[in-house]
Amino acid sequence: MRKLLLFLLLFGCTLLSAAQPRYSIAHYTNKDGLPANGVTGLEWDESTGLMWIGTEGGLVRWDGNNFEARTETEGRVLRLGVVDKRKGIHYAYCDDQSLYEMQQGQIRKRGMYKDFAPSDTTLRAFLVACHAALTQPVMPGWLQPLPGTDHDFLTCRNGMLYDRRGGDARLLRTGVQLPAFFDLGNEAYLIDRQGLWRYDARARRMQRLCTPGWNPLKVRFLRNAERAAPMFYAGRKLFRLLPANNSGECRLETIFDAMPSDLYPRFVRELPAQGTIVLGDGINGIFVLRRNSVRQLTDSSGRISSAQLVTYGQALLPDGNIMGHSGVVYDRKGPIPGRSLPVQGTLHLVPFGHHIYFPIGNFLFRYNLITQTSEQFDSLDGSGYPLLAQTKGQLYLLGGRYFARLEHDRMSVFYTLPLSENGGEPMRNTSATEWAPGVFALGDGNRIRFFDVATKQSRLLTVSNKAAVRFMWRSGQNLYICTYGEGLFLLRNDSVLALPRDKSNYLRFAHAIVPDGHGFCYISTNNGLFKVSEKALERSAGTGSPVCYYFLGREDGLEQTELNGGCTPAYLRLPDGTLSFPTIRGLAQLHPDSVRIAAPPGIILVRARADGRELLQTTNRLDPQTRLFQFDITIPSWSAPQNLYGWYRLRRTGEAASESSWIEFDPTRQRLFNFSALKPDAYDFEVRTFNGFQPGNFAHRSFHFEIAPPWYAAQRAIVLWLLLASLLVWAFVFLRTRQLRRRSLQLEATVELRTREIENQKGQLRHQLQLVSEAHDLKERLISVISHNIITPLRYIHRATTMMRDDARSLDPVLREKAVDSINDTSLELELLSINLLNWIKLQHRQMHVVPEHFSFAEVSDHVRSLLGPVARSKGQEIKVAGPADTQVYQYKDAVQVIMYNLVLNAIAHSGGTTTTLAVRRDGDAFVLSVRDDGTGMPEALQMKLLGDEAPRNALKETDNQGKGFGFIIIRDLVHFIGGQLRVENAKPGTIISVRFRAQPL
Repeated sequence: MRKLLLFLLLFGCTLLSAAQPRYSIAHYTNKDGLPANGVTGLEWDESTGLMWIGTEGGLVRWDGNNFEARTETEGRVLRLGVVDKRKGIHYAYCDDQSLYEMQQGQIRKRGMYKDFAPSDTTLRAFLVACHAALTQPVMPGWLQPLPGTDHDFLTCRNGMLYDRRGGDARLLRTGVQLPAFFDLGNEAYLIDRQGLWRYDARARRMQRLCTPGWNPLKVRFLRNAERAAPMFYAGRKLFRLLPANNSGECRLETIFDAMPSDLYPRFVRELPAQGTIVLGDGINGIFVLRRNSVRQLTDSSGRISSAQLVTYGQALLPDGNIMGHSGVVYDRKGPIPGRSLPVQGTLHLVPFGHHIYFPIGNFLFRYNLITQTSEQFDSLDGSGYPLLAQTKGQLYLLGGRYFARLEHDRMSVFYTLPLSENGGEPMRNTSATEWAPGVFALGDGNRIRFFDVATKQSRLLTVSNKAAVRFMWRSGQNLYICTYGEGLFLLRNDSVLALPRDKSNYLRFAHAIVPDGHGFCYISTNNGLFKVSEKALERSAGTGSPVCYYFLGREDGLEQTELNGGCTPAYLRLPDGTLSFPTIRGLAQLHPDSVRIAAPPGIILVRARADGRELLQTTNRLDPQTRLFQFDITIPSWSAPQNLYGWYRLRRTGEAASESSWIEFDPTRQRLFNFSALKPDAYDFEVRTFNGFQPGNFAHRSFHFEIAPPWYAAQRAIVLWLLLASLLVWAFVFLRTRQLRRRSLQLEATVELRTREIENQKGQLRHQLQLVSEAHDLKERLISVISHNIITPLRYIHRATTMMRDDARSLDPVLREKAVDSINDTSLELELLSINLLNWIKLQHRQMHVVPEHFSFAEVSDHVRSLLGPVARSKGQEIKVAGPADTQVYQYKDAVQVIMYNLVLNAIAHSGGTTTTLAVRRDGDAFVLSVRDDGTGMPEALQMKLLGDEAPRNALKETDNQGKGFGFIIIRDLVHFIGGQLRVENAKPGTIISVRFRAQPL
């Protein structure tokens, strides 16, 4: 029985695979962006992932999502071709006979066709080496390069077929009409009205091939890419030519048998990696065939109502068919009309044993797989949230108020929800899965309840704020959670982590997540299916990194993209590994091994402009006045627009880049990025997209440019500015220093002037003090002299004369004579004292004659001797004069005379000798005036007293026959006045007092 069921299942799969179309078809016209519906050529640029389309209205670049008409070309495109496939260089020949080169998504005009020299063979497959032999442009398809060479061609003109090699042209055939060249299996082929031909390049001859089962004249030839198998179109079928076998037979392989009718296809490009075939129609635009990954099982006969096709729960029947929740039975072709099982209106179908259990309303039913009948099995708790789940080989009914277990063919309640829990409200069971043997993970609204069957203990964990848990799947220690409204979550170590969603936000309403056994998962949603890497999901939960979700929708065979969920099971895995998902119109099935999804190509094209000027990829140093930067981004993708992701960022070169700095954008909607008012600096405009499904699979493109600083902020200018600033600083410092120095000099001069003024003032003050002191001394001296030296002798004279008058008669004549002599001497001393006093007062008050004059020594000495002679005689002394009598002196005469007078007077009065000698002599340019006595000599103490800096105030007091010192004071002052020097020395006997003064006064 099992072998029979397995045979039927495999046989059904084979029939379904043979009958099901493998492609879905899409149609694009001028309403979708084509300049015109007439296609004149197709070229697939594998290096950039772009399709170049030649039309009657011009050249178009197609990235799989958007058509971009290029304005660089003019007029109708006559032909597209390949220049160098390895370098991705293509060309276009337009109506104005201009050649355009396409490389890296850009167009460059090469010139006029007529301007190319015969030796220019860079445009292989278009330019013929022998250019002069052709008088008109080569039409599309009338030239074929020989395989393995860049310079040898097959050409046809005026019905004659030539083999052109270098300068040699060999005629092969005549009468060739409407030829079509192509190469296949490194051999050149030709189709004309006589059939299919293969060219033997070595023998240089044509061989006609057999075409069993088809007629080359009754099918339309479609030119494919170079060295790719051509295709043919007939009726509503598309064929591929298989290489000729050893017997020379060429057969056709059917690709698609549901092509639209009334087509006029001319060109075809097959993209095997993308599972896509692009056809260029001469009238109807572009047709794109995409290989289906999903089979939609639905009713196209109209015999089954739409309500019955809405499917939630599924169950596998013993015959390999699938029963939907409404009783509709599906085989591998679709729903079977007229066959309906007694299962109605349930979301949950749980097979256990030979029954399928399903709840309806307040009752639990079961369908007997053997008798194919249904029966009411048990009643429910009326909570409205019943679930059926299995663990440890037992079936459990998980209600909103109690849990029951299938025992002895009946449901036995073993746990009742306490009234204190949930505030007396029943549990809102939305999904259930086995977390561990004997432990359920229940979706209780927006929470998960972990319930241990053995201990009857439960714990709650909140998943989202408001969305209900729709589905759970355990993978290792991770629990993936689908919610209806807030997307996907991952439970790891009791931490709930939100997973990123797709760019269209379809994953917000996720129904189920299904592993495919190869490290990928399929996620069903309200808008289609997604394929994603489990490793990428797990990593994104911890890092927040983007996830590449591959969307499967209408273009992949899913005619109805709204899938259903909230049911048990949310998907069904068939014995052969096929996954079956419920939709609102039947079932959607896919086999993970047959889903051929190419990884995202990760090609990024960047076209940059600065103020409208094109920028190259090389280093761009732009003017600081540049205001607007535009980056046109193209990311080719030949799948659904939902699968195209992009991120961009603009950052300064060298700046730390983080994942958060990327800004996501939709490449199908946004291609142009504008930046303005950028400051002078080096920048990198970066774009990235997925180039794989695994974590970190990104393709990255960076465009570097630099905004030069303004001239005044350039490096040289900065150096000049620094030099200028240094110069200005130096000039400022120099000028300031000079100013400060000038001010310092001015201050110094002012200080010096003020100092001199102060010194002058101090000198004047000292002089005034000296004058005051001198005046004070003068007063003291005058007082002392008058009180002692004048008043006392006068008092003596007064008393003596009074006594003589009163006692004149009785006075002894001898005494009277002595008294008269005493009075006479005293009078003389008073006279001499008065003279000295008068001279000294004159000197102090500058009343002396202070003009130097010429006089003779004899004149002065005689005058002094005449004055002091009587005094000396009265003392019993003698005055002598020594020295030349004709000595002439130029000096202050009065001062010299007073000095001489006082020196002689002091010698007479105080020496105690008998002779006083007055002498003068010439000593060089000076005179020495000396007075010598032969007395007892002058004591050293008296010498120090008289020659000291300042005579003491009591110097005028007469002690020990030393005199009053008044005359010596006069001598010192006058010696200083005439600029002389005073010297005192003992001569044994006597004393010599000398005055040395210059011959010419200062």
